[in-house]
Amino acid sequence: MSEQTTRSNSTPRVPQSVAECWSTSSGPSSFSLHDLKQGRVIYRHDGSGSFDVFNLTVKVKDTYLEVGVYVQVDSESHQHHTQILHSKTLVVEEGKPVKPSRGRLQAGHEDDIPSEAMFIVRTPPVHGYLQRSLSEEGSLGTDEKSPLIFTQQDIDDGYIHYVQTTPDQQQDCFLLDVMNGFQAVGNELISYVHDDSEDLLDNFTTFANSSELGKQSLPQTLSVTVESVNDEAPVITANKILQVWVNSVTEIISGELCSEDGDSSPQDLAYLVSPPSNGHLALKSFPGLSMQNFTQAQINEGQLVFVHTGMSLRKTT
Repeated sequence: MSEQTTRSNSTPRVPQSVAECWSTSSGPSSFSLHDLKQGRVIYRHDGSGSFDVFNLTVKVKDTYLEVGVYVQVDSESHQHHTQILHSKTLVVEEGKPVKPSRGRLQAGHEDDIPSEAMFIVRTPPVHGYLQRSLSEEGSLGTDEKSPLIFTQQDIDDGYIHYVQTTPDQQQDCFLLDVMNGFQAVGNELISYVHDDSEDLLDNFTTFANSSELGKQSLPQTLSVTVESVNDEAPVITANKILQVWVNSVTEIISGELCSEDGDSSPQDLAYLVSPPSNGHLALKSFPGLSMQNFTQAQINEGQLVFVHTGMSLRKTT
């Protein structure tokens, strides 16, 4: 029987705020984006609690946004990655139990205490089952809905058993998640992190290398397709006063009216306008047909015009 370790995700319960955050330039009540970029904003933990959260109000001109910042506090003793020290094959008689000893299943690092290294059964054995046995509490088996959880201390104390049940089977295996309270160990420590650009395609090349044998595999290219998220708000970058002749047809150019959005193309940036009182907006190809919505692409391509009707506005003294 062989064991494997894979990664597990868990959602921690977040307590009340146990720390403080402030800017060294603006005081504790506010700070700017410039302060952040200059490294002037400090979060200081007070030594209590493993998780924290604080709320911020972000103000840009007349727009306000409430955001929450979550903090996971990693103690000094957990700065090193938890390691799988032993994961060896167990030998068991058919129909009999066997205890995985510390020398055959062990995870942690030198700063861990055995009770901190937690094993969670992700995939139970096929031809047997795992059992945690305590003389004073009887035994507790595993099932699909409630995976068995045990610690390195349970293994060291001899409480964990693998019980073989199916006849005429030569091999079995089970998969474990290993946690030390802060970090997961496993087939999932390598992650692809997108750079938040608008590019939706990427690739990278990998190869396997054996320093001991002095051999290397052929390179393999992995392709990445990024699913876009439209989370940018449009920004009007040009909005100038349009000067026209009386009863004329005037093209509106992008230098006079323009919007930008990092997530959207010009044809996806749409304007909705109220009807003018002395004329109407139209396409150059249909100047007599009034329209109240158009796109930035139509402006960029020179299709949008303003058709003036009525008298000019005169300045009186």
